Formats: sequence, structure tokens, C-alpha cells
Amino acid sequence: MSVKFLLGRAGSGKTSYIIDSITEQLKAAPDGDPIIFLVPEQATFQMEQAILRRSDISGFSRLHILSFQRLSQKVLEEQGGIAKADLSDTGKEMIIKNILLQRKDDLEILEKVAVKSGFSEKLSRLISEARMYEITPEMLEQISQELDLIHLKQKLQEISQVFTDYETFLQHQGYHHQEDRLSKAGQKMEGNNISFLAGSTCYIDGFSGFTPQELKLLEGLLTKCSNIELALTLPPQFTGKIDDELHLFHPTLKTYNQVWELAVNNDIEIKKSKHFPNENEEHRSASSLPRFKDNPALAHLEKEWGKNKINPYDSEPTGLSIVEGTNLRNEIDKIAREIKLLVRDHGMRYKDIAVIVRELESYEPVIKAVFNDYKIPHFLDRKEPVHHHPLVEFLRSSVETVISNWDYEPLFRMLKTGLLPISSEEIFQVENYVLAHGISGKDWKKQGKWNFIANFDLERENIAPSNRNKQYLSEINSIKGKVRDTLLEFDSKLRGINKSESLSAQFKNQEAEEDNLLSVREISTYLWELIEQLQIEYQLEEWSLEAEERKDFVEMQLHNQLWDTVIDLLDQMVTFLGEQKVTLSEYLQIIESGLANIKLGLLPATLDQVLVGTADRSRYHEIKVLFMAGVSDGLYPAKIDDDGIIDDRERITLRQHDVEFAPTTEQKLYQEQYLIYNVLTQPSQKLYLSYPAADSEGRTMSPSTIISDIQEMFPELFQEYQNDGPENDEDFRQYIIDGKKAVSNLIKLINKVGHPEKLAEDKQQLLAYLINEHPDLFYSTPEIKALDYKKSLSPLTQEVIDKLYPNKIATSVSGLESFCQCPFRHFAEQNLRLKEREYFRLEPASLGLFYHAGLKLFWDKLQENNLTWHKLKTEEREALVSEIVEVLSERLKNRILLASERYKYFKKKLHELLSRAVEVLSWYSDDKGFYPVGSEIGFGKDEPLSTLELELPSFPNKKVQLKGRIDRIDTGKKDGDLYLRVIDYKGKSKNLELRDLYYGLDLQLAAYMTVAMRNSDKLTGDQMFPGGMLYFGVENPVVPTDKPVSPAQARDKLKSTLKMRGYLIDDEEVLDLMTREDENSQDLLPYKLRTSSPGFYKNSKVLSEQEFLAVLNYTESKLVELAERVLSGEIAPYPYKDGGYSACTYCPYLAVCQFDLNYKEHKFWNVPAKGDYLSLILEEMEEVKE
Repeated sequence: MSVKFLLGRAGSGKTSYIIDSITEQLKAAPDGDPIIFLVPEQATFQMEQAILRRSDISGFSRLHILSFQRLSQKVLEEQGGIAKADLSDTGKEMIIKNILLQRKDDLEILEKVAVKSGFSEKLSRLISEARMYEITPEMLEQISQELDLIHLKQKLQEISQVFTDYETFLQHQGYHHQEDRLSKAGQKMEGNNISFLAGSTCYIDGFSGFTPQELKLLEGLLTKCSNIELALTLPPQFTGKIDDELHLFHPTLKTYNQVWELAVNNDIEIKKSKHFPNENEEHRSASSLPRFKDNPALAHLEKEWGKNKINPYDSEPTGLSIVEGTNLRNEIDKIAREIKLLVRDHGMRYKDIAVIVRELESYEPVIKAVFNDYKIPHFLDRKEPVHHHPLVEFLRSSVETVISNWDYEPLFRMLKTGLLPISSEEIFQVENYVLAHGISGKDWKKQGKWNFIANFDLERENIAPSNRNKQYLSEINSIKGKVRDTLLEFDSKLRGINKSESLSAQFKNQEAEEDNLLSVREISTYLWELIEQLQIEYQLEEWSLEAEERKDFVEMQLHNQLWDTVIDLLDQMVTFLGEQKVTLSEYLQIIESGLANIKLGLLPATLDQVLVGTADRSRYHEIKVLFMAGVSDGLYPAKIDDDGIIDDRERITLRQHDVEFAPTTEQKLYQEQYLIYNVLTQPSQKLYLSYPAADSEGRTMSPSTIISDIQEMFPELFQEYQNDGPENDEDFRQYIIDGKKAVSNLIKLINKVGHPEKLAEDKQQLLAYLINEHPDLFYSTPEIKALDYKKSLSPLTQEVIDKLYPNKIATSVSGLESFCQCPFRHFAEQNLRLKEREYFRLEPASLGLFYHAGLKLFWDKLQENNLTWHKLKTEEREALVSEIVEVLSERLKNRILLASERYKYFKKKLHELLSRAVEVLSWYSDDKGFYPVGSEIGFGKDEPLSTLELELPSFPNKKVQLKGRIDRIDTGKKDGDLYLRVIDYKGKSKNLELRDLYYGLDLQLAAYMTVAMRNSDKLTGDQMFPGGMLYFGVENPVVPTDKPVSPAQARDKLKSTLKMRGYLIDDEEVLDLMTREDENSQDLLPYKLRTSSPGFYKNSKVLSEQEFLAVLNYTESKLVELAERVLSGEIAPYPYKDGGYSACTYCPYLAVCQFDLNYKEHKFWNVPAKGDYLSLILEEMEEVKE
């Protein structure tokens, strides 16, 4: 028995020597003694491929390519010891989570973090680490007794308690750690004959160090194998050097000394080491290493890396590049182009190329997107997490749905997995309904049907739903029935509810979840029954086949593997914790800890593809070209966080007591240099290093010290700066990956230089060639198609217009105002009927419904009880308001004002608001002057007042019919003439500006005045004259003062704030009639009389009768104009802008129309700031008469 060390630097031929030796032995004696080839787990497949490629044999039987895990399995299979099943990482974490839940009251130091997500995973890793380094709970307990550090002492005791519980649990269950397999195999090798090792030759390669357990197994190999040859990346002259942690080859030197010591202790012959290359290290030539024989620059890099004093390379290096990209995508785009050129122009295969990053999290989505765009086959060398897979989400959310009593979030997370017999359209439909009406969990479980509908008429009770609403409710209840039928039995089983119990008893039991303990076996069984009921296995199989058809082999493998993994997860839960009684919340925590630990190992879909991996995991063999991406500060060397349960200071303290865990972060940082060296020396022909100037969020990133070290080593090396596109003076050949990419990059360059004629001559020739010789290709590229793209909407065709408006336009004044504000908004709102998702909350529209209905009901109460507004006593008014608020609270949005304490507070504020509005409106009522004749009076079909119907001169066969509701109509008499006042309620004070009326932005009041005057016979039976059109702001403002004021002064300030705004007739006697006898109308209305002379001040909002009628006539003409524009099919976005405000400011349809001023078709129409709009209106009306 002997051991021989194969020593040499990276690329010196150690692995090639081993493969050659093995293939020669296989050829010479196919049935000879066993050959063991021990390599890291992730390298076994590559080594099999390498041996088969290098030899002319099609297979072998005497060769065993093994990792330490596979080696231990073979030993235990032969010697016994696998009767106990291995505990997977998922099972381990669930057990530890359960122990933490059981011990949470016994912990002090770990108490706050014990139940937090992720802590069980950290503790699981620590226990695995302890087992790998042969540390027992007893050792931790003993050390804790020797320590003076109270915090560490207590922490170790609590870790020891959990560790002991874990060990005890496994002993009772008959399982053992995965980590123990190596130790157990090493023990079995002591004193026993291992048949497959008898007379064997063992080669070991690819390791820089061994754990204590691996050393134990290695010791067994030393005593069983006839000959062992161990390859280490270690220059021979360093084997006798002093152990220095800062030295580049310290990790392998430490390993060399450990194995040497094992051999000496076991009286194993240590043969003379074989050195690679064979000549003296100090005098070897730059290209003497086999890997770098064709590239002196890479050989120089390998030789000089890690030295304190670097010898510069004396010429421009070939096969070595440094590139700075503007960002991550730009960096990966450059790498993708280089890969395509290497394959196309240099005869490379994709399998000859690898891409290395330090961490995949930020690079993975970019690499996937860019490589797919360039059609580069690639394989991500990592364990695939599954926490977003529908089945994993289903397991979580199904249990959480029961715990939360069918709360919205977990329930719809489960529904959206696609694993229930409910379509996506049905899910979105019922989700909108649930959100709009605030439906809670108990509403799902009730047997009755949902009958909540959006009630926009709060004044009437028990309004029968329309046929359309009936159909909608039928669909919603059908979906509700599907969900309820699917989940109710599962819910009842988990709650321990008997189906025969009454509904009230079931709801009573639903709150007793914490007291309702079930065994893990029972809960898992019910969950499995639900899985079987939904036939989830067949759904995953269907998804897998669909993925295979799309050639998405990653997704296909995920679906296939996850099913078995989930079954194994539930099996382990039942096996380990089956009879343990837990609450549903505890069960959820346990299963979540197991699901979080599931990571699936996927196989490459093809052999010829680019391998994408991380520096610390991936293993490469015979790689010709390596792209080392993300060579940024903080990644190379890595920023190693000290975030474990036992930190570095504590590890050092434990080491002083002869308890050694894994290396500290400082030690790992030392090892980073060897890791970097190992990556840099992987390729044999080309090495590309790149880094982004900014990360994905635009933050500046600095290059790693690797970049500066290489630049110092290669002074003649030119660093490339990769811009977002090609430059005009740049060699364009690297951008001609294919026809479409060539066109795309030419367009980028044209945009950059401004015109095709400004392109360099070679680019102009290429452009002409593409246009003339390949027009189909050129004009089919997205960039060229985009040149003809116009971001505008064509008018509706006459056919569509006739279908929308066969004989008339039936709309409202606000609908035509909406068209004026922006035609697309009108189209989206009135024709497409797009609506934002409605939520169960108080919104401005709901508040508007409330106070409109409140004021209407107040008027109705006055009429019923033969009361007058202005004579009502305060206590009578408050009693009526309180009664109305209670009625409306029951009707508004499924009783939202009673849904929570927060909304009850809103109810109180709405009571105050309505009370204030009623009080202020009483100031404007007097039976000797103006008094209401109606409130919330509708006009249109089936309404008290006739429709406002207008002829359309440009469309003689069509009319516009306007409908709506007038908030309040008052009348007052002067000298036998009846004057009309129209009031419109708003959520806050608003002015009526003739400018806005002139341009069609505010036509409502004038249109309502027209409607009222046209319907005078129905309102009063007498002719009416215009008296005023006013906005009333329904608000209860806090009036600021700079000093204390008297009640009278406060009232005056309140009047000024709450005064109505609009336009009035210029008749002083009429205006005096507009407020209560004891009120000064000038305080409450928008006018002021001169004191020194007759007449009104200039800023008074008054009109003569002629002017009033002209404004009303102009309003009609504007409504006609807007209606005719609607019938012309105009729908393109054309929003108005008034100073800093525009129609887009709060428009809910902006994401639909995608209005963008960067497109010439998109522009605002601006409302002029100033002007004498009354004169303009009078002039235009005069012209109409003529």
C-alpha cells in the first residue's frame, strides 16, 4: 500500500496524466483490478465524458468514478449500515423547526429568533457543520461549562439542547445524518475487507481540502487500496515551506500535510511525488504547462499570479481581454456576441465555453434573456429553487387559508396556482367581486347566495337588480360554489368539525383553532386527500408535456421532479412527526421550513451548450474559453458576511478550547485568492474578464483588484469600453451576428450619428447591401417596422359609429365634458366601459353618493313631515340627519361604514359633514324668497323631467339626448315673475369659469339651467327666468385664524368659506331673495354691491338676462359641437392642459392610451389663461342669429 502525490500548478497536466493512466489500464486489461477515480460530486459526469472522449473504448466495468458520498454508499452497501435511511436536508430542517417550536419557552438567547423564518435553516446548517467536523452536543455542553463569556455560554447550552433533542429524535426514528455516512463508512473500513477496493488503484483529483469526515474516509482508502495517487494544485517547491495562511497555495499545502500525516500514522509507504511539469519549477518556460502551450500570455498569468513582485509581460497579450460594460445587460450582451463569433468564425463548440460569475442572483435573469435572444444554448449549473412553483404555493396557501378562515390573500394565492378546477377568467371575475364588496372568509362558507351589488341609488331601499346584474350574480355564485365545494370538506376536517353540526356550531368552532390539535399524520392525510381530489399529479404531467413541446427542458424537469419531492416531504413529515399533536399554525411553520429547503438538481438538456456557473461551485474540464463576468469590487474577492449563529469571535474562542468548526470569514477570505487563481487558470486559449460600470439599479460599481493586478501584469493590454451600441469608427464585424442583429445595430448607430449619410463608408455599404439584396430581412426587423409606427388611433369607421349610435347619442353632460377633456377618455369610459378595479374602501365617488343621497333624503323628510328648511330647529335638524346617516350606513357599499372602528370614525365625520351642509343650505332657503321645488330631480327617459334633446346639423338623421340629475332646483318670485336657481353639489368649493364653459370643460350648470327652464311647465307650471346657477361645496372646513375670534366672527369666516359660487342675475331685488331674511346675501353669494354708487363691483359674478340666455344658448351649441365630434369617430388621445394641470394628471386610462409627448402625434390642447370670454360668447351668439 502506497500513496503518491501528483504536484503541480494549475494547467500542468495532472488531470490529463490521471485520465491517460486510467485509459491505458482500461485498454491493457478491461477486466483487471478495480480503479477508483475520486472527484467532487459535480465533476463525476464530466470525468466520465472526458475518459470516454479520450479513449477508443465504448465503456468500462473496472473503473468507478465516485464522489465521497457515492464511495461511502458503496462501502455501506457491502459492509452493512444502510438499514437506517438517510435524513434529507428537508427532513432535517422540519425536525429542527418542530424542536424549536416545542422548546420556544425554554430558550432565552435564541427565543426571539427561534420562530423566525430562516432560523431553522441556519441552525440546520450549523448542526450539519458540527457533524462534519465531528462535534457532538456533549462537547458543546462541556465547553459551555468552561467559558466565562455569559452570552456564548448560554448560546452553546441552548444549541446543545436542540442538538441533543435532534440526535435523540433520530435514534428513536431509526434515521441518521447524511453527514454521518462518511464517518460510518470510514469506521466500516477499519479492520474489514472491502472487496471492491482490494488490489485497487485509486486516483484522487479536484480537491483543495477535505473535511474531517472526508479525511476519515481517505484514511480508510489509504489502508485498503494498493496504490493511491493524489493530485494537488501545489508547486512542488512549496511542500516544505512554513504554513502561512496568506500564501496563495496555503489550502492545498495544508491538505498535503494532512494526508502525509495520515500516511505516516498508518505506516503507508509514501512514494516519491510526481512533479508537473517534470522540469525545475523555477526554470520552466512560459509555455511549458500543457494547458497553456498555445497561449504564452495565459501561462504568464498563471506563473505570476499571487506573487508580491510581478514580472510584467513584455508584449501585447493575445487571448486575454478586459471589458467594461455600461451595465449588466450591456456586459452580458458583449459576452453573447463574443460567444457567437467564437462558434461561427473560430470553430469553437458551445461546450468549449464557460461563463463564470461570483453569484447568480443578479446575473441569472440577464443571462437567460440575452442568451435566449442570441439563441445560445446554455445550462445554469446550480440547484433550482422551487419556492415559486404552483404546487409549493398550493401546499402553503391551502393550510394558511384554513388558518385565516378563508382570508382573501391566502385563498386567492391558492386559486391562482392553476391547480383548482376554476379558470383564470373566473378567478379574476370573483376576485374583483370580493375586493369590491369586502367579502370575508365566513361569507365563502355560508350556503346562501351572494347578492351584493354596486348600489348607486342610496335613496331607495331594496332595489331589484337589473337583468344584467342577475346574470352577473349568477356567474359569481356559480364560481363561489365551485370554490366552496372544493375546499369546505378540507376546511372542516382540519378544524375537526363534524359535517352534521349546525352551521352556527361550525362557525363557533372555527375560532377554536389553537385548542383544536390534530396529529401531523392527520393533517398530512387531509392535505394528501385534497391533492388527490384535485388530480394535481395529472396537472403537473400535463404542464410537463407542454414544456417539452416548447423545448423548455428546465421547466419540464421541475414539474417531473417536484411531484416525487413533495410526496417524499409529506412522507418524512408523517414518519418523523406523525403522532405529534400540533396546531395548524405550527404545522404550517414546519412544512414551510421543509419547502424552503427544496432545491432540485437539473440535468443539461444537451451536451453542446455553454456552461454558466459560479466560481465556488462549478467544475470545468478542458475549457478553451472562459468568460469571467462581474469582476467587481465586493464580488472578487467576495464580501463574506459573518451572519451565522456562531460568529467569528466565538469560533476563535471555541478553537482555543480544541473545538474547531468550519473556517472563519477571515480564513475564507484568505482562501478566496486560491479560488480566484483556480478560475483564472481554467481556460486554455482565451480568458475574458468583464465588469459593469453600474448595477441593475444604476448604482456605480468599481472594478475588482483583479482588474488592476492583471493590468499591472500586462502593461500592453488594451481595456475595451463597451457602449450601449456600436461606434461609427468601430469595426462593425463583431456586431454582424446575424441579419437581424446587423440591422438592429445599424439602426442604433444611425440614431447615434443622426442620419444614414453620416455612417462610415463600410456601414453605408452594409446598409445598402441589406436593403438591396435582403429586403425581406431588412424590412421585417422590429427596428425598421418601428420607423413606420404611428402612436395614434385612427377615427372609428362609419360602420362602428352606426353600431354604437344607430339613431342618437344617449349620454350625459359630464360624458360630453369628458370628451372635451380628452376624446380617448370618453371612448374608454363610454364605449369600451373600462373601469379601474374597485376596492372595499371609501373613495371620493362613494362619498359623493353619500352626501347626494343624504341631502335628497333630508328634503324628502321635510316634505313628508310638512316642514320648512329654514324654520327647522337645530335639534330637529340633527335628529333628521342622525336618522338619515343610520339609513345610509346600511346601504353604502355593503355596510362599509360599520365594517371597522376606522370606518365608524368616518361615519361620525360624515354625520358632521351632512349636518353642516344641511345647516348652510338653510341659509339659502326662505319661503318668502327662494325655496326648493325639488331635490335630485332626474331628466331623461322615465324621469320626472324631459330629456334634453338637441338637433345635430351635420348629422340630420341623428340627435343627441342628454340625461342626468339636477341636485337642487329653487325658485323665487319678484313682481309676479318666477326666477330659477339651479344648485349642483360638489365635494369641495368650485368656481364656474366662463373660460371653462367656453371651451366645453364645464357645461353642467348651464345645461341643467336649460333643462329646468325647458321643463318649467312640469316644475311650476309658469314661465321661469334665469336667476342663478351655483356650485355648493359640501365640506366642513377648519377655518384658520391668526388670533382668537368671537362666535359671530367665526360665523362670518365660515360663510365666506362656504359661500356658493357660480353666476347670478344682475338684479339686486332678486339677489336679496336668495338667502334667508336674516342673512345678508352678499356674504353667501358671489357678488358685492358698490356702496358709493349703484351697481356691482367688477369681480361680481353677475349676468344680465340677455347675457344669461346667450350663455345658455352657447352651452347648447357647444354640446352639439361635442356630440358631432363624437359621431365623427374621433378617439385619439388629445388631452387639455391648463397650466400645470392636465386631463392626464389623474386619468385612470393613461396606461391604456400610452400618451407620450415624445411622439409627434401626441400633444395637448392648451387652455388660454386669460380672456374676455363673455364677450366671445356674445359675439358668437350674435353671429349665429345673423
